[in-house]
Amino acid sequence: MNKLVLSTVLLGVLVMLFSGCSNEPPPLESDLPKLIDALTDKHGVYNVEIAKEIQSRGAEAIPLLLEATFNRPKQQQISYVHLLVRIDVEPDRFEAIKKVLEHPDVTIRSRAVDGLTRKGHPEAAVDLAIQLTKHEEHLIRYTAYRALRFVEHPKRMREVCTVLRRGLSDPEQSVRETAQRSIDSLRDERNIICP
Repeated sequence: MNKLVLSTVLLGVLVMLFSGCSNEPPPLESDLPKLIDALTDKHGVYNVEIAKEIQSRGAEAIPLLLEATFNRPKQQQISYVHLLVRIDVEPDRFEAIKKVLEHPDVTIRSRAVDGLTRKGHPEAAVDLAIQLTKHEEHLIRYTAYRALRFVEHPKRMREVCTVLRRGLSDPEQSVRETAQRSIDSLRDERNIICP
């Protein structure tokens, strides 16, 4: 009798395995691709409510936004990278930003740099922002100096101040002004004095 019960149970399990049946419901298809498609219109006009929903999905949204950043019209790409850098999931966000820095368009890359030092950034983001202050394209340097004002690592602030002071002698006026605004912001908003 035990052999018969065991055989029946094994046969039932085998049937379930090979027929694709299980006790778990089938996984729901994600609506993220549709949300990402609806994030902007063809002119890049941004839907804030959809952006909030995508952002709430966290790490799940990052690969889809990253793909869209490379495969859609430029105005839409700007919106995708804008949202991508605001998803506070590390290290996923930081890794995605590094990939966007390979984008062929400097405007898209500068938007990625803007997100390097957002809330919760890893210390490696500080290193990358500092490195980008030496970039050949002034828009990247400009954005890197602006990003340095948001560094959260107290042990790195002396180094950040040194880099910001170096920015005051950049050949590009807009970069020099941004370095000064970052120094002023650290002083006024965080009581950090850059000697």
